[in-house]
Amino acid sequence: MTRIEFYRLSGPADRLQVACRLAARAWHQRLAVFIRCQDEAQSQLMDELLWSFRPERFIPHDRHAVNPQSPVVIGQDEMPLATGGLLLNLQPTPAPHLACYSRVIELVSPELATAFQTSFLHYRQLGHTPQSVEIHGQPVPASA
Repeated sequence: MTRIEFYRLSGPADRLQVACRLAARAWHQRLAVFIRCQDEAQSQLMDELLWSFRPERFIPHDRHAVNPQSPVVIGQDEMPLATGGLLLNLQPTPAPHLACYSRVIELVSPELATAFQTSFLHYRQLGHTPQSVEIHGQPVPASA
C-alpha cells in the first residue's frame, strides 16, 4: 500500500524549495520522482528552480510533456510512466493515480492547511493511514 505523509511546514519554508530538496534526495536514492504542480505557472517555476537548486549537483528533470521518462518529472495530473516512485504533491487536492506510487508526500503550508484536511480524510476513506510530519524552518527529515 502507498505510504502517504503530510509534511506540514510550520515556518517560512518555501514549498517549492522543500520539493527540490526532497526530489534531490529521492533521485540520489534512485527513486523515480513525479512533482505534481498546481498549474502551468508553478510547473515552469519548479523547472527553473530545479535547474538552479544546487549548481554543483544537477538534478535530471523535465516536464512531462517533454520527457515523461526523466528521473524527475514535473507535471500536473498526468499518469506517470515510472511506477513505484515518489509523488511530491503541491496541489491541495488528493493525488490521482495513487497506485502508481510507493510513497506520496503532500507539502502543506500554513495557508493551505484547511484544503489539505480534505485530502487527508480522502486518503483515510481509501483505507490508507496518512502520517503527519512537522517541518520547522528549512530542514527536511533524514528519512525523506
